[in-house]
Amino acid sequence: MKKIVFLLFFPIYLFALVSPYESLRINEKLDIMINHFVNDSLEQKLPPYPQKGKLKDDSPIKPLKYELYYNFIHRLKNIKQQREKELLAIEQKYEGDVAYYNGRVENLKKFYHDKKNLATILDESINKTYKIFYGKPSMKKPINNKKQLTTVIYAKQIYGYNYKLQRTVQIDIPKELAAEFTDNYRAVEVQITFKHDSDTLRMDKVLFNYKGILYEGRFIDKKDHFFKLKIKINDDIFSQIKINSKKGEK
Repeated sequence: MKKIVFLLFFPIYLFALVSPYESLRINEKLDIMINHFVNDSLEQKLPPYPQKGKLKDDSPIKPLKYELYYNFIHRLKNIKQQREKELLAIEQKYEGDVAYYNGRVENLKKFYHDKKNLATILDESINKTYKIFYGKPSMKKPINNKKQLTTVIYAKQIYGYNYKLQRTVQIDIPKELAAEFTDNYRAVEVQITFKHDSDTLRMDKVLFNYKGILYEGRFIDKKDHFFKLKIKINDDIFSQIKINSKKGEK
């Protein structure tokens, strides 16, 4: 009987373990992952978090062996005064460090809320995400019909995702280099660039890195590979430190 009950509830147990992320559409997955990478990169831009210093010696003050009471009281008073001065210096330095941190963070917030300043981070985040979903882009052997050089770019699936990517591209390359480029296409590094405009993300062009020189490729197929993408910066990243909070916490 126990085995029967276990078998009945086992599918429910498995369902509970499935991440809700898996049930999302690819557009929603891309949106979540790109925003994750963007905000993670922004967090890496923050200056070091200020730490409040500590007393060099805060151990309890005890009478020395055979020390007279008057001498102990006098020594106790001097040590307390020294510690108070040290604590004041620590507090002043911490306040200065916090003011510097808050100023840097506020400037970063203003800087990256300007879309053009976010472009590099966004492009890196998009490429990371696309490599996760589609794999690293590769190219098939180019076809040279003397008028133009074309190739098909594709990606092999990685990380268990199986979203096919295959598009035809015309490569803008000098005619005298076309034959050499075709023979050595396996040595070419392929990179897709993207365009993000009005909450829409689409493939823009392809860059072919051959011997350290970049050659552009233009999509010539009729596919319009685009997704809805709304960048949401987590402003908690740029939280200010309040001096009057405990231990300098945000």
